[in-house]
Amino acid sequence: MDAGFTCPNRDGTVAVGGCAYCNNNSFRPPSAIKTDPIRDQVKFIIYFQPFSNTYAETEYLRRLYRDAIDHPEVVGLAIGTRPDCVDEENIRMIGEFAERTHVSLEFGVESIYDD
Repeated sequence: MDAGFTCPNRDGTVAVGGCAYCNNNSFRPPSAIKTDPIRDQVKFIIYFQPFSNTYAETEYLRRLYRDAIDHPEVVGLAIGTRPDCVDEENIRMIGEFAERTHVSLEFGVESIYDD
């Protein structure tokens, strides 16, 4: 988030030009030099986190995820689940969303044993 702040070592209060180790332009692409208003910078990756968020029929999940990413402030989808709650149909459906937006699939593995 860039709120357009400066610091005393840049604005002339203490110095001008900033510190050698604090050059924000070194990690910000030229297209991002202009500071957009905060309202325009705030976007979200929606995180389906509690329990197993693929533990339902694929068509239900498709509608749910589509509704989430269709929100204008959402720029990605994060899905928390368990390995035993993901099948090939889920993977294909999640892959379709990955063609459209950022998707991360998080596997909670509390145990590597079946019992």
